[in-house]
Amino acid sequence: MLYFEIISKQRKGCLWASVRFLLWLCSLVFCTVSLLRTKLYLNGYKRRDLPPLYTISVGNIACGGTGKTPFVIWLANMFRGQKVAILTRGYRSQAARSATPHIVSAASSPKEVGDEACLLARKIPDALVIVGKDRVQSAKLAKEAHAEIIILDDGMQHLKIQRDFEIVVLDAENPFGYGYLLPRGLLREPPSSLKRADLIVLHHSDVPGVDCAQIEQAIRPYTQAPILKTKLIFKGVYDSEGNKVLLQGGKVGLFCAIGKPAAFSRLVSTAGFVCVEELFLRDHDAIDERRLRGFSERCAAQGAIALLCTEKDIVKVARGAKFEIPLFWVDVECSPEFSCPSPLHNFQK
Repeated sequence: MLYFEIISKQRKGCLWASVRFLLWLCSLVFCTVSLLRTKLYLNGYKRRDLPPLYTISVGNIACGGTGKTPFVIWLANMFRGQKVAILTRGYRSQAARSATPHIVSAASSPKEVGDEACLLARKIPDALVIVGKDRVQSAKLAKEAHAEIIILDDGMQHLKIQRDFEIVVLDAENPFGYGYLLPRGLLREPPSSLKRADLIVLHHSDVPGVDCAQIEQAIRPYTQAPILKTKLIFKGVYDSEGNKVLLQGGKVGLFCAIGKPAAFSRLVSTAGFVCVEELFLRDHDAIDERRLRGFSERCAAQGAIALLCTEKDIVKVARGAKFEIPLFWVDVECSPEFSCPSPLHNFQK
């Protein structure tokens, strides 16, 4: 019996080694294609369009949950007094498949423009949020709408558009995506691409166990760009109508469809709440009301007094939806450790 268990473990070990090797080969191909594509654009072999306005790109080199969206909101608010246009793709939305750019309004739905676009329009009402797969056309629309500054959301790999300032957001808990490109790891580009950055944003820098000095040492061979450390701050709990709720601690159920749900769970815990159960969906997933109702019933049975989600998720829940316990969303804010470097201010209108 022991012999067969040993043989079984050896076979499983060989299988996983083979899978890892195959994924590594795929990563190698992905890396080659990525580097070639970048060189074609940067060396002028593929056309790059110059937007009609000062353009800031906010992107990342790794997939999912780096904290890019909270930083975009903070950045747009920093330029209050100027008309800011945020150009975004609108993932998993109707507008993302349309050649014509779409201006997001208060009446726009997540299905129409995407959950992130709805969140951006909600958090920055003075900004112009434009969704579309062709960001060159989106930039032209921003100019026609009298914008003064363009922020390219998730723009690092969108090399077709030139930019005046490149910001790269890294997750301090996993800055280099496990050290491999997709599909072996989470990297979209190799770390050497950081040389294109004018500013590095190190998000979740306050997480226990994160050694920012060690991360900076690992970054420096690729870039000498200044590093801005940021963290998320818990701002309060709100109902679907935007009214602040006096809820301080207690048992809750958590659900979200974001890139890094663990960060949301940690933030809620540090605010004094105790999670009895979690429902984490894939980033940008739609919210199934029936499934959410069953989740609320299970949480209520365990003594939870409310369900908590992110603001990005509340926009996808139908207005007036009723659950076993109240549903609230958590307001968070990106907080930098020091003021943004002056190059961001040196733009031409």
